[in-house]
Amino acid sequence: MAAPMSKRVFPWVSREEWEEVYYGLYTDYGSDASSSSAVAKQWAIERTQLWRSRSGNRFPPGVETTVCLAQALLLLLEEERERSKTRERCDEVRLLLSMAIVRFVNFVADVGQKNTFRAQPVHVLAGMKGVPEWVVDLRHTATHATLPSLSILVLGAEFALTWLQNQYWEVERARLSPSPINSQTSAGEACVIKKGKKEEEEEEGEEEREERIRSLLGDYQQLQFETYS
Repeated sequence: MAAPMSKRVFPWVSREEWEEVYYGLYTDYGSDASSSSAVAKQWAIERTQLWRSRSGNRFPPGVETTVCLAQALLLLLEEERERSKTRERCDEVRLLLSMAIVRFVNFVADVGQKNTFRAQPVHVLAGMKGVPEWVVDLRHTATHATLPSLSILVLGAEFALTWLQNQYWEVERARLSPSPINSQTSAGEACVIKKGKKEEEEEEGEEEREERIRSLLGDYQQLQFETYS
């Protein structure tokens, strides 16, 4: 007798929702953080937080890495729009961008390590995946020296987002089932997932920007610890 097929439950309700988040994260909002595109990006970021609450420690690392980068760049645009780029605020944005790039390089290294039998240095694994050495150097500088300049961090974050779009999101898009709900998901599980739509506003709501910064700074400190370990 054949073994029963294991069920894979996704944190998103449907492929359509996944597509909306994908497009929202990658929408081009230019230099206007208050534009409708920026609103779409913020909606996508908040929706992924709902995904996180549904998936727990199974939250896709590719999504988490993309969101971290998108949040940092969106915060930078908000600061520029409000003309609040004080030295302190600029350093906070640099720290968040550094954290996002550290997370990105670690993600790429983890993906590369899965395809090789021997443990390899991070720069070798990243190079195997098409990530240039200067991006890897940003990770090293951010964790072992001083924070890189804002301009080079923005370039690194933009490269990382492009890499993730081509190497993660488009790959996952090709794998997704065309059906609204994964065909291996039971009716009961689908109801649990759909229920999350009603809880969206309660889960995230309107978070204060300072709270978001503190949360990301905590993540950065954890990444520094993991890198040193």
